Amino acid sequence: MNLPPAVYERNPFPGPGLYLRVVGTPVSKENINLVREADKTVTDILKKYNIAKDISQLIVTLLGINSVGVKGDERVYGHSLAVRAVQTSDFMTAKGYYFPEKVVNEIINALTKHKNIVRVFFDMTPKPPATTEFE
Repeated sequence: MNLPPAVYERNPFPGPGLYLRVVGTPVSKENINLVREADKTVTDILKKYNIAKDISQLIVTLLGINSVGVKGDERVYGHSLAVRAVQTSDFMTAKGYYFPEKVVNEIINALTKHKNIVRVFFDMTPKPPATTEFE
């Protein structure tokens, strides 16, 4: 079909879009934009380290878990994100992807620079028992 790699190598994305990536908290334009920005940040880091091609699907999810953090010299109450990457050949089963430590640190540092994000979780649970998405 002569499609460019940007088309045939891209990860699948849920039909309802970013709506599925806001879990346990109201879906709002602000929350969807936060997930969109975080997803782009993580994707860019994975491309930088040339590991995006090793991942079958990347999920960056805003969790309904607010947490106390510190920004500068102030306590803040902010959002938590989960980053989940899986490897699979059929999407019926999948194994969680374990990022190298330097990639984990860069993802955490980049995401928590956002004024409303104070915590980042990584999920490597296989499918089954988990599913690919969080919904």
